[in-house]
Amino acid sequence: MFYPFPTSLGLDEVRAAVANHNQRLDRTCFIEVDRGDHVIFNYVLSFDGSFPQPDTDDDLLNREYAILRECRGLVFDKTYGVVLARRYHKFFNVNEKSFTQANVIDWTQPHVILEKLDGSMIAPYPHPGRPGGIAWGTKMGATDVSFPVEAFVAQNPQYVRFFCDLYEQGFTPLFEWCSRKQKIVIDYKEDRLVLTGIRSIYSGQYANHPGLVAFGEAYGIEVVRALPGSVENIEQFMADAYDLQGEEGYIVRFDNGHMVKVKGLWYCQIHRTKDDLTREKDVWKMILEDTLDDVKPFMDSDDRTRVDRFLSEFDARVADKAWRLDLEVSAGHALDLTKKEFVATVLRDYPNRQEHGMLFAIWDGQNSVDVVRKFLAKNYHTSTKIENVRWIVSGLKWDDYRDQTVILDD
Repeated sequence: MFYPFPTSLGLDEVRAAVANHNQRLDRTCFIEVDRGDHVIFNYVLSFDGSFPQPDTDDDLLNREYAILRECRGLVFDKTYGVVLARRYHKFFNVNEKSFTQANVIDWTQPHVILEKLDGSMIAPYPHPGRPGGIAWGTKMGATDVSFPVEAFVAQNPQYVRFFCDLYEQGFTPLFEWCSRKQKIVIDYKEDRLVLTGIRSIYSGQYANHPGLVAFGEAYGIEVVRALPGSVENIEQFMADAYDLQGEEGYIVRFDNGHMVKVKGLWYCQIHRTKDDLTREKDVWKMILEDTLDDVKPFMDSDDRTRVDRFLSEFDARVADKAWRLDLEVSAGHALDLTKKEFVATVLRDYPNRQEHGMLFAIWDGQNSVDVVRKFLAKNYHTSTKIENVRWIVSGLKWDDYRDQTVILDD
């Protein structure tokens, strides 16, 4: 799990590492985002092959693999090719990877246990187009999340002084933005911009927690909380984290800068549900597979209200479509038609052939609402399929109901 962080990163070298690995994988796993005067390297896919362990017999390949883990919002000046902001390297949950299994990590190495905050990672960097010449950026740079952070910083100018002092010395300060304006799971009643790390742009090394505390006291900046002690019994530590309520979990940060995450079950269940609610196909799945009651306990009150409103409208429009199909079938029965005659006289000129199967099923005695739901259940698995059947629910869209402010971080 432990490896040397790559020093003296260069734009061309990072570009080559990204291009080489995308070619190896035969897919776009890493991207370079052009922001005008600067570029940002980030990953868009995370699976077993995305971040190989830098422990091969090839030193050059090891450096390339280590560079890939830096591509988590790594910012370069496009003209001069220098790093403007070096964010956290990619790290993983305990037991997520073979090299982060609890029984293979050396817990005797000096470390600190930090509270894992449930917000958006923010790392500032020079940007002439932003207020004060500083972008308070997420992994994708100056985004919508940046605006409330900029407003917060304008009211707390010590953050600007802190950034300028550190940047001049070659360091990137790393923060977590915790706010109801971008609520994920935990409800933070006050806006907080919490210092969680300081990283050397050149070496990639991290300041230790006592150093963060000293800076926080000197500049009047909130610092992430460290728990007393260390991991003495990993099984007990994991069990305690698993049972956490109202908190996300912990980060174990070793003195060499490497880290692992441990999250509580309560948080993971809510976060997973929150993630599902960002995708319309997953909302349709919960409705059509009747699993909403199972996941509602893991929704906050606002999400439950949105889902209930959408479900009510969804059911009403399904019922309306079923009623209209019933009318067609009832008309055929009223004329005392056989099924063959119904096909020949009614369906022959029926405008929507997608409804033929549903009309047959209703003719055969199946419940019309069940028939419509079964048809939709065959067509929710992709956004394209949903678009093809959206007419059945009269154009109803989850995007008109869901919380558009949620941006889930890794």
